[in-house]
Amino acid sequence: MKSRTACLMGILMLGIVQALPVFAASDGGTGGEPGEVVIESPMQHFVHVAAHTVLQLGVIIILAVIARRLCEAVKQPPVVGALLAGVVITNLSKFGNDSIPIWSHIFPIDPGSGLVVTEPLWILGGIGAIILLFLVGVEMDFEQVKRVGTKSTWITLGGIVLPFIAAPLAMLWFFTEGPIAKPEMATALFMGAVFITTSVGISVKVYSELRMLDTEEGLAVLVAGIVDDIGGLLVLSGVLAYATGGEMNELPVIAGKALVFLAVIVIGGKMIAFRISDFSMHLFGRAGAPVLLTGIALVIAAIAESQFQLAMIVGAAAAGMVLSGTRIGHQLEDFLKRPEELLSPVFFVVMGMLVDLRTVNRGVLVMSLVMTVIAIIGKVVGCGLPAKFSGFTNKESLRIGVAMNNRGEVGLIVAGLGYATGNFDPAELAVAIIVILLTTVPTPSLLKILSKRAAHAETARTITIREISEPLRNFIVVEFLKLAHRRGFSTLSSERDTIHEVVNEDTGQRISLSDTEDGLVINASGGESVAREILAAIKESVSERLSQAK
Repeated sequence: MKSRTACLMGILMLGIVQALPVFAASDGGTGGEPGEVVIESPMQHFVHVAAHTVLQLGVIIILAVIARRLCEAVKQPPVVGALLAGVVITNLSKFGNDSIPIWSHIFPIDPGSGLVVTEPLWILGGIGAIILLFLVGVEMDFEQVKRVGTKSTWITLGGIVLPFIAAPLAMLWFFTEGPIAKPEMATALFMGAVFITTSVGISVKVYSELRMLDTEEGLAVLVAGIVDDIGGLLVLSGVLAYATGGEMNELPVIAGKALVFLAVIVIGGKMIAFRISDFSMHLFGRAGAPVLLTGIALVIAAIAESQFQLAMIVGAAAAGMVLSGTRIGHQLEDFLKRPEELLSPVFFVVMGMLVDLRTVNRGVLVMSLVMTVIAIIGKVVGCGLPAKFSGFTNKESLRIGVAMNNRGEVGLIVAGLGYATGNFDPAELAVAIIVILLTTVPTPSLLKILSKRAAHAETARTITIREISEPLRNFIVVEFLKLAHRRGFSTLSSERDTIHEVVNEDTGQRISLSDTEDGLVINASGGESVAREILAAIKESVSERLSQAK
């Protein structure tokens, strides 16, 4: 298998080398003697650009896959690898010049803009970001929001308000002179929008590995991340509208406009979501319905930006929220995974390609470090304090603040919008990306360290049911297994009706029921929240049985 892979890679590289003379023929056309310019027809130009874009896309995807594998080896989010791959691509072209002829032909520097990123690559990356946010919307679980919605809402509000105030104030106050000049208000607000983002998927994965995802703390982080996406999109809408021509006093109006748009799309759509799901499945089948609804989502995304001054990602996320929880929603998740895995890394590589290391001077580094500290404090304090006031312990509140500190892919998308709208120059974009990296990379490791003791402490939680009759004891055993299976658990072991153990393969949560001399003992490995839910349901069933017996 390895020899076949090596052979395939060799053939691929040979093909790339053979194709390079075509792309390097001339700036104005193809063919001809050295120094001779051959004018291309519009169609020839189109074919030439398309072929070159496909070549660049292929190389980007290959590098993204390699970077993803390297990140997995060092337990880092894949987005970090894709971003760094983009930085390498651009700076090999910028620093290498003609010393690396193959590379300079694949990724030439545009003499006008000075960028390596081409318009077709930017469009492809943007489509990847739209699909990613559409998928985020589809995967939102509003039932979980209802479970710990109040606590998570307060956590989210703190994590939005404090960073959004702190980041612009820091930029406008600290950086008034020196290597980094005082930024415009729109730039400062965009940096605030970057700071409020949370890429909660990374933290959720850590909680899952620690078997703490089903605890109240884990659910609070998960739901806070969901609510944060919604609130962050609203803030981004206001910032984007202001940055493209609005006034500061218009921000409430702009935010209200965005809220109305989202309410109409999401709430109105939710009212007919199941009808949409059933109708599309009936009319176009399991294969055609996801394709149709993805197309509709792209249309909504385009309308959001062209007609309502909202970012396309806002419209895409709203369209996804409408379909979350429906039958077609589950189909969409399966359908979109592959294109998202293909195109979203392209966006992150393209973002890395915008970073020119020559712009990373002393001023950029100083600003990046200061802003990183502010970003960390903003989330840890902004999310941790509301968590504390909501009833969580000091350690739990600290972990929640740290978990919400991931900015990851969502932060990069916002930073990309800042650059695309002209509100970030290359140096300010570099600052945003460095802050995102410095807050994202260490978070999983830090969260594991902070959670180590907590996870150990959670492994031996027990609930004992005492003084029950034999028939009632047997009834509880049956109810335990039935309720556990309903919640996604499967039977792991069963020994002579004395010990029953179930496991949830997705979360790693294990629950055992043991028949002891002291009574029935329910033991939850990794937390007790699910065990308590099952116990409450058992008590309800027992009460109902006793009332029937009377």
